[in-house]
Amino acid sequence: MRASLGDLFEKVRAYVLKHDMFRPGETVLVAVSGGPDSVCLLDLLFRLREALGIRLCVAHLNHRLRGQASEADARFVARLSKKMDLPCEVGVCDVGALSRAEGRSPEDGARQARLRFLEEARRRVGASRIALGHTQSDQAETVLLRLLRGSGRGGLGAMRPVRDGVWVRPLLSVSREEVGRYLALRGLPFRRDATNRDVRFTRNRIRRDLLPRLRRDYNPDVEGVLARTASVLAEEEAWLEGVVQRAFVRARRPSPPGKIVLDVQRVLGYHLALQRRVIRRALAEAGCRGDALSFEVVDRVLSALNCPARTLRVSAEVGVRRASDALIFARPTPAFETPVRIPGRTAVPALGVVLTVCIHPASEVRASLRGAGPDEVFADLRAFAQGATIRNARKGDRFQPLGMAGTKRVSDLLADAKVPRLLRDSVPVLTGSGAIVWVVGHRLAHAARVTGQTRQVVHIQVKKRSKDIFYE
Repeated sequence: MRASLGDLFEKVRAYVLKHDMFRPGETVLVAVSGGPDSVCLLDLLFRLREALGIRLCVAHLNHRLRGQASEADARFVARLSKKMDLPCEVGVCDVGALSRAEGRSPEDGARQARLRFLEEARRRVGASRIALGHTQSDQAETVLLRLLRGSGRGGLGAMRPVRDGVWVRPLLSVSREEVGRYLALRGLPFRRDATNRDVRFTRNRIRRDLLPRLRRDYNPDVEGVLARTASVLAEEEAWLEGVVQRAFVRARRPSPPGKIVLDVQRVLGYHLALQRRVIRRALAEAGCRGDALSFEVVDRVLSALNCPARTLRVSAEVGVRRASDALIFARPTPAFETPVRIPGRTAVPALGVVLTVCIHPASEVRASLRGAGPDEVFADLRAFAQGATIRNARKGDRFQPLGMAGTKRVSDLLADAKVPRLLRDSVPVLTGSGAIVWVVGHRLAHAARVTGQTRQVVHIQVKKRSKDIFYE
């Protein structure tokens, strides 16, 4: 018996050290449901705490999904923590009501509620890590579940020993059978969750039907094989992420907040597998989540590489369009209207830029007028007699561009300048006394030009990520 206990103890200790899960002096929040896996995890970490130099705190969320049984689970965890003289954070959440409000399944709602509670509890107690009781058996189930749902390599890599430097899984090399033997040998009580036997849930059918069949008819060590496969895929995925990041950076062009612009020829030069991953990264950076990152969506975007002037709506907010040699992923720029200090500096968070405005005597700057770049403008101070604002261009906006006899719509000006449609809402207009003075980065208004009668000149520059505003 002692040898068996010692074997599992050493196995978990070696796994923890291999993956550098804890640092001496850290507080670790241990998620304890009261079930066998989490009780085993707590007991092992309690026995390892001095050797690892860590402090433990227990966390339990009462989901209120099983009536009195949920209340009994919470009382069990509180008593267990007290017996071990460990602090315990207990939370309560009506997961059923929350799931209905958020349009989630009870299973997904419980998971999301638990993650939020654990993160909040971690901050309250000052913990560096959150330890979860997932086992090798959970890993095997997850691989099968994701395989059946059509996941790629990233999904089949399943659960990681360490995620985001916070979430750790010390039991990921331990089977559910090993957990059961350990609890029996240690004489540790635990709670049973009846919902784990409910075959209406896909994971439970995999656990109670599919895996036993695979174990019996194909490979007695199928759980170990699946877990090792997940480990190999996870390691390869981590390496591939570095490759994807470098390819994404090489293909990306300067773009405003909420927009991702990729060089089409650069992307087409990549292997098809890398093209898919770069596109998926762009979708994620543009704000896509869930189904908007699916294989089907990525393939639709791939088709857009060869279909110029076609806009795909990949989510409620994100559109994708090929424009000339650029592939654009765009969320709408939020509406803004910001007063501009003259003189002074004005931040425009919606665009990630700062306007710097200075006033000079006309005699000092006349020589500089012809050398102005696209991100700066010189204008007559009289154009701002009643103040200035910077805002989004609006439908129907018109002004008289410098040198033209009549007025022109701002939208037509941007179209003539070949600014792609999905990027036009990121080009702001600067107004003075209520009239458009400058379509930023493009044209000054004729009425605001510096003339022989100008006495004071306003020099306006778009600084700090100014190159990100415009599509060249």
